[in-house]
Amino acid sequence: MPNRLLGQFNLNLLKAFYFVYQYRNITKAAKHLNMTQGAVSKALNKLRLEMDDPLFVITGKTLAPTSRAERLGEQIEPLLNSLEEYCFPSELFDPLLFTDTIKIALSGGLIDSISPSLVSKLHRLLPKAQIKIHHWSQATLAELENGNIDIGINHYPLPISKGIRQLMVTQDPACFLMRQGHPILEQEITLEEVSHYQMAGIIIPELTEYQAIVQTELKSLGLKFALRSEHIASLFKTVAESDLLLISTGLAASTQTENLHKEIPEWAKGRFSVSVAIYLQQIKSQNPMHQWLVKHIKQVILTCVKQANI
Repeated sequence: MPNRLLGQFNLNLLKAFYFVYQYRNITKAAKHLNMTQGAVSKALNKLRLEMDDPLFVITGKTLAPTSRAERLGEQIEPLLNSLEEYCFPSELFDPLLFTDTIKIALSGGLIDSISPSLVSKLHRLLPKAQIKIHHWSQATLAELENGNIDIGINHYPLPISKGIRQLMVTQDPACFLMRQGHPILEQEITLEEVSHYQMAGIIIPELTEYQAIVQTELKSLGLKFALRSEHIASLFKTVAESDLLLISTGLAASTQTENLHKEIPEWAKGRFSVSVAIYLQQIKSQNPMHQWLVKHIKQVILTCVKQANI
């Protein structure tokens, strides 16, 4: 029996650590946990003493995990999933017998990178069901609230009503995309080198706060956008035909491995990351079928993000 873990050790410290690890930001972690920033910082400091490791170091406006924190963060996720399955089993739902339709909406920045793996897995596990994939639109939040859409996958956080539950899954680290043979690839991609080129960026319509943070972060680095668009395909085409440097999410970049070159400069690590979340009707969050869906969709998202950022 792990006497120290169940005796002297406060397991709430791991809960605080997990969300700081996910967000790389104490303020966002505190908001998610409904705690004060001071309480989260205090918990983190106690865990640092317990583990004799700083766990995070400040890089710009984000927190970068140490190697030990990376290992801990990677191990906590499957443990939490196992605990959730044990405490809230989805055994009342039999996927092999389910014959209804499941409607899932994904945002434009996620549909190409996540839906192939998601559809493949759900088709295998739900052989008699009909899976419908929809583009996230201005009506999607209303359709989630009234039950017309079962699950939504988008970035986090969105301005939602009390009738919708949002479950943050993980963070998707940002990267730089450029055309193959771009002159910047002839040397180390320093901040100084990047400043010689124009920047492009993806607009995530619902995340106005995130857009403002990125703009402020770029300004602090002496950079600014020359082109921004929510039409990702056209952005990729423009970047492939010019010397523009595109700040992209890792998931969006994973769909362009043949056309564009991907780089994550050391100075950019931990900057511009965006969170991915699952959205569903609050009432349905207690439904065995939807609990089963959330569990498996989480697994697909985590796998896609991991593969996209190798």
